[in-house]
Amino acid sequence: MRLSEAIRLGAMLKPQGRNPRTLDISCALFAAADAVGIHYSALYGDFYNPLKKIFPILNRIVEYPNPASSLMDAIWNLNDGSAWTREQIADWVEGIEDARDATGSEKELEHATR
Repeated sequence: MRLSEAIRLGAMLKPQGRNPRTLDISCALFAAADAVGIHYSALYGDFYNPLKKIFPILNRIVEYPNPASSLMDAIWNLNDGSAWTREQIADWVEGIEDARDATGSEKELEHATR
């Protein structure tokens, strides 16, 4: 399963939240965790490392929305800071995944765009 697919699947399970503090809403990253069965607490615990093990693309450096951010940080910023929907985020991530697949390598993208 690709990260974009996990975000979309998890988005169907709960309403979107910004900086979730309860388990009845999810941000884009929590949605992906839900989709792959990572159990987490919105207040405690580390689900980021297990999520990065399943989706190593989260470590990729992208130039959008901030220069030199990890994809994980960019997703957090787009969800919480820019108020993108999880579906918009999944579409953007899919573009990054497709570009990576087209090159056949893990080479960093020069500029990730919407």
